[in-house]
Amino acid sequence: MPTNTRESGFETLIVKWLVEQNGFEQGESADYNREYAVDELRLFRFLEDTQPEQVAKIGIRDNDLKRTQFLDRLRGEIAKRGIIDVLRNGIKIYPATEIIMFYMTQSMCAFRHDTCCAINSSLNSSLNSSL
Repeated sequence: MPTNTRESGFETLIVKWLVEQNGFEQGESADYNREYAVDELRLFRFLEDTQPEQVAKIGIRDNDLKRTQFLDRLRGEIAKRGIIDVLRNGIKIYPATEIIMFYMTQSMCAFRHDTCCAINSSLNSSLNSSL
């Protein structure tokens, strides 16, 4: 079988390696919201898995209007502060005290929630699924 030397072949190799060797989850394009430039499925799963109390406070679990307001706020914060600052520092949205968007690994910082570090793969894989 001939080797695919096109960009699509390289992309396939990268995705395969990330999924098989690093435990990333390959996303589906249907989960990607172009308007907000985010993989909603994985974003809300990450928030629910790591911060269920905050998710409950802002009411994004079952309320489409609240979800849209949250996505609008997230988009605004990214536009104002940049993606790196939002990932590092999270966002504040009333009545939640803080929504954390990324948990650092143990070598970067000693967080009290070790399991949250493992959940990063969900967030990271959504970024890689749009390759």
